Amino acid sequence: MLLRDLRVLAEKATKGPWKVSGCNQGFQGNAPGGYITGQEQTGLYSKNDKGEFVPQMRTCVIATFPKGNLADAEYIAAVDPLIVIGLLDEIARLNQEIDNLYEDAAGEDI
Repeated sequence: MLLRDLRVLAEKATKGPWKVSGCNQGFQGNAPGGYITGQEQTGLYSKNDKGEFVPQMRTCVIATFPKGNLADAEYIAAVDPLIVIGLLDEIARLNQEIDNLYEDAAGEDI
């Protein structure tokens, strides 16, 4: 998978932060385990304390997991779309820095 493909996936995914919940109980009658939640817009807006209209958010379930897979769930939740986009931005910045160093070195007498 190319980095740009990963960015597209991250931008389409439910926004973070993601978190693990319900680790010791079943989710809606399912086997004991837990679920990963995120935030998404409801399509409705309300005024905040500054009088600005802001989108209303709701918690949504992204994934469920069986009891015993807590480490996997914590890993998935830790790598939410905002984190992935931040990492991709840092990779792009570092690649640009490398390109600049090559350009600077090419212009110098060695």
